[in-house]
Amino acid sequence: MLSLIVTILFALAIAYFAIQNTIGVTLVVANNILPNVPLYFVVISSVLVGIILASIISGLNALSAYQRLRGKEKIIAQDQRQIHDLQEKVSLLEARKTQLTTDHEVHNDDVQPVIHEEKEEQAHRPSFFHNLFHPKTETR
Repeated sequence: MLSLIVTILFALAIAYFAIQNTIGVTLVVANNILPNVPLYFVVISSVLVGIILASIISGLNALSAYQRLRGKEKIIAQDQRQIHDLQEKVSLLEARKTQLTTDHEVHNDDVQPVIHEEKEEQAHRPSFFHNLFHPKTETR
């Protein structure tokens, strides 16, 4: 309803403008002379041509934005599929890890632990260069 009221007000403004500007002007278009064209016709035609050109440019921009958006949606869909595949792979690997740890624990029950005997520490004997650079160090 609001758009109808705005349209009617706009039409009344154009009609008032047309009544006030009835002076005839001469137009030259591509070497063609058009005499006595009303001034309101020239102004309103110019406005309409501007609106049409703006609509075409706006439509082209909207089409370009739509195509970019579709491309990004495809990339998002591919990424979501990849995330889903990787999550499945992680869950399979976690299940495999759990299986391997339980199998390892079963096998570890049969294995006897190996006890390493500690070796006696050998006396550390400093090198020639150590003695050369650190003369205060005592040697045995």
